[in-house]
Amino acid sequence: MQQSNIQMLGEALRSLRHTQSVTQHELAERLGGNLDPRSLRRLESGERRPGRLLLLGLLGALGVQEREAVDHMLALAGLAGSTDAEFADVRAQIQSVASAPLASPPRPLQLIRELQETAADAENASRYHDVVLEALTRIFATQLRKPVKEERLNEGRKRVDIIFNNVADHGFFQALREHHGVQCPYVFFECKNYAMELGNPEFDQLIGRFSDKSGLFGALVCRLNADPQLSLKRSRDAVAKNRGYVIVLDDSDLGALLDYRAKGNEAAIDDHMDNLFRRLVL
Repeated sequence: MQQSNIQMLGEALRSLRHTQSVTQHELAERLGGNLDPRSLRRLESGERRPGRLLLLGLLGALGVQEREAVDHMLALAGLAGSTDAEFADVRAQIQSVASAPLASPPRPLQLIRELQETAADAENASRYHDVVLEALTRIFATQLRKPVKEERLNEGRKRVDIIFNNVADHGFFQALREHHGVQCPYVFFECKNYAMELGNPEFDQLIGRFSDKSGLFGALVCRLNADPQLSLKRSRDAVAKNRGYVIVLDDSDLGALLDYRAKGNEAAIDDHMDNLFRRLVL
């Protein structure tokens, strides 16, 4: 199917943004709050036609310096070419962006570095726990709420490292509950600050927190899943015995999920989690 001019414009804007390694949130900030990331996503997907002032602002924020390129983008939007004054404004905005102080990396990307800088040993277990808590809170911000660290269960006889309320009305955690029929009003996470094989004790510890009332889904969070096939077998054994569903998230998973969150790519987060879950049940 032939693309419309608006779809080609959206792809061109997205390509320019990627070339500059700018997230949708950062681009929206460059425009001084005149465009929210959701509206930008609609522009890039070709669902919305930008007005003249907005498009010129975007081109300036993205550093488009050639007048021919500016006029081409305007033509794709069904607009007349730029005037001398408009092109001067675009160039001025480019200079403004170039002279602006460098912003700190988005917090999710900072967390990736903090994770990498945290040693995988008992001495740094508490620091790792804190980094993981913030990482999970940010990654699943739209689906999981009210994180509690070291929640006590069964009248204090057991403890879980991190627990969230599942409030999802979309995405992976909604599908987990409504399409897969997994009881999960709460979601459990156990943190293991080491890079070695996850054995039966680790799986049994997490599964021991499950119940029909509290939920039957959780994740073991570790530095490196040293034997993914054996871990998957242990997870599948739990599913087969109706004991619950356990996925493993290691540094590579958290890094990928944090990167998706920094880019505002909610669909990629859901797909990543769904791929881990599919391995358990298919």
